[in-house]
Amino acid sequence: MIRFLLLVMIAAAALVTGPLLAGNKGYVLIAIGSYTIEMTVISACLLALMLYAALLVLEALLGRLFGLRGATRRWFASRNSQKARIQLHNGLLALAEGEWARAEKLFHSSERRSDETLVQLFCAAEAANAQGADARRDDYLQQAVTAHPEAGLAAGLLKARLQLRRGATAEAVSTLQALRIEHPKHAGLSKLLAEASLATDSSAAPAALLAPQPTADTEALALYRQALCAAGSDLNALQQHWQQIPKSWRQRTELQAVYGRQLLQLGQEETAASLLQEWLRKAPATPLLDLIPDLTQPQPSLLATLQRHPATEPGMAQAIGWLLLLQRDYPQAQRQLEQALASQPDPRTYRALARLMEQQRLFEKASEYYRLSLAANPQQRG
Repeated sequence: MIRFLLLVMIAAAALVTGPLLAGNKGYVLIAIGSYTIEMTVISACLLALMLYAALLVLEALLGRLFGLRGATRRWFASRNSQKARIQLHNGLLALAEGEWARAEKLFHSSERRSDETLVQLFCAAEAANAQGADARRDDYLQQAVTAHPEAGLAAGLLKARLQLRRGATAEAVSTLQALRIEHPKHAGLSKLLAEASLATDSSAAPAALLAPQPTADTEALALYRQALCAAGSDLNALQQHWQQIPKSWRQRTELQAVYGRQLLQLGQEETAASLLQEWLRKAPATPLLDLIPDLTQPQPSLLATLQRHPATEPGMAQAIGWLLLLQRDYPQAQRQLEQALASQPDPRTYRALARLMEQQRLFEKASEYYRLSLAANPQQRG
C-alpha cells in the first residue's frame, strides 16, 4: 500500500511539473560500450516509472506464487495432522473395545502422520502386548525412546507393567531392576518392583521395599504387610523380612500387630508375648491388645505391664481379663471381662466368659455366654 501511494504521488507530481518542463525537455544520454541511448528527461522519468511499476507487478505475482505453494504445504500438513488425530481417536476406541490388531494398525498409521509420536507408540505397544507380540511391543517402546530420549523411564515402567499384565513377572522384575540402577530414588519404580518381587519370590520383596520408600504411607504400609504375610510358614523368612523393614516402620503398631500375629500362627507364642510386652511398655495400642486373646499360656510379665497403664484404651479390659483368666484369677478376670462387655460387646469377650464359667463348673452360664457369642458372630464356632 505504501509503495502504491508513493507511485501515485510521483505520477501526480509528473502531471503537475510536466507542462512546466514541456518547453525545456532536457537531454539524457546513456552509453554502454558501443551502444548509446538518447532520450529526453521526461521520457527517462516515464521509463523509470514504468520499470518501477513492472517490478511491483512482478513482486506481487511472485508473492502470490510462493504464497500458493506455502498454503498448499500447510493444507497438506493440516490434512495429515487431522487424519492422524482421527486414526488416534479410532485406535483408542479399538483398544478399549479389545480389538488389538485393528488398534495396533491404527496407532502405527497415525504415528507415521503425526509429529507427536510418543502417545501412538505407547498405545501401539499396549496393543501388541495384548496380542502376545513381545518383539513388536519392545520395538515400539524402543522407537519411542529413540524419538524422545527423555521418555526412557516411562517406557521402561510401561514395559514392566505390560509384562506383569501378561503374567511375565520374572521378566518384569528384570526390567525394573535394570531401571533402578539408573533411577535409584524413584518411588513409583520401587513400589512396582516390590509388587513384582512379591509375585515371584517373597524373599526378594523386602530388598525392593527398603529404599526408597513409597510416598504414600498407606501404600508403604500395605507393601510391608504383604512382605510379612508372604513368609507363610517359614519362620526364618518372617524374621528376615521383619529385620529388613526400616526401623522407623518397625515402630508402627499396625506392622507390629501383623508380625505378632504371624509369630502366633507359627507357634512362637513366647517370642510374640515378649515382643508384645516390649511394645506395650511405652503405650497401649488397640492393634496389639487385640492379639492378647490369642495367647494360650499365662504371661505374668505382660499382665504386669498392662496393669501399669490406665484402663482407658479400647481393648485393655479385655486383654487384662484374658491374662487373668490364663492365671486362673477368676474373680478379677470376670470383673475385667464384664467391664469390657459394658464398654463394647465382643464375641471373644463372651467366649472368654464362657470359658471362665466352664472352669468354675457353671455350665448353664457358660452355655448362655456361648449363645451370646454366636449371636454376635454367627460364623464363629467352638
